[in-house]
Amino acid sequence: MQNTIELTREKLDSLKSTFFNKSLPTKLVHYTDAAGLLGILNSQKMWGTHAFYLNDATEIYHIQELVENISNELIDQYKPNEIGQTDDEHAVWRNRDFLFRLSYKSLREKPNPDIYVTCFCENDDLLSQWRGYGAGGAGYAICFDGKQFKETFPTLKLRKVIYTLKDQEEIIRELLDIIFNSFKNNSTGMSVEEASLIADEYALLFEKEITKYSPFFKNPSFQEENEWRLTFSNEENNSSKNINFRTNNLGIIPYVEIDSSSDILPITEIRIGPSGHSILAEKALRMVTNERAMNIAISGSTVPLRA
Repeated sequence: MQNTIELTREKLDSLKSTFFNKSLPTKLVHYTDAAGLLGILNSQKMWGTHAFYLNDATEIYHIQELVENISNELIDQYKPNEIGQTDDEHAVWRNRDFLFRLSYKSLREKPNPDIYVTCFCENDDLLSQWRGYGAGGAGYAICFDGKQFKETFPTLKLRKVIYTLKDQEEIIRELLDIIFNSFKNNSTGMSVEEASLIADEYALLFEKEITKYSPFFKNPSFQEENEWRLTFSNEENNSSKNINFRTNNLGIIPYVEIDSSSDILPITEIRIGPSGHSILAEKALRMVTNERAMNIAISGSTVPLRA
């Protein structure tokens, strides 16, 4: 049984490699406000915000809805009146029992790891990013060298967000297909009660896999962002971080400072937002970077946004 689970995990890892095998862009851009910029420059660390406290309040439920729809669709394929059409009289009930465990409406407690996310964009002067993350246009876009940034955080997941429903559903179906087939092979001939422990183990495996994908699934309406995400969790990274707290219009926001393998982050440029760019703002930013002996290009946004 354990060897089968391990083989299943290998297939799941291969699946992740298939869907997340995207070439890094030459530039990764992080939009932030003045406090965020100074925090990053002073500490030379990235700030990861708890996934539940990101600007888009709906995205944590997006993948849950997809899982719910697909699992319900499969449940409908295993109807009780099909009993007797197979040599394994318990198969239909066993399979239905397993699929019911995946429902977010069931009483089964789901894994709920604390995942911290740092968001990046491929565009360093995007209006929606200025409005959503760059202090309404008065913030900053920090540009990083893409390849060097990946090398700076070698143990963390840096992946491109998946926006299309077709791709998202395909991932969930393939993930579920791998796990469901393994469960069926290992529970052949068992009653529902006898298969209960196996069903729990496979359901937990599926749920943990879903949490690994959830930070990288977003509603298609956000596609213009071309977002990449760096993620950290104590569970997956086998590391513990002190939780810090900051405030914004949502209230208190938990975040962690993510260490890099280098003393200096690979920042190539800082762009000042369209409603915050001025001679004085540029002068202050140059004083900040000069004080820290950072050779960083500084520019202003060209987006026509009123202050």
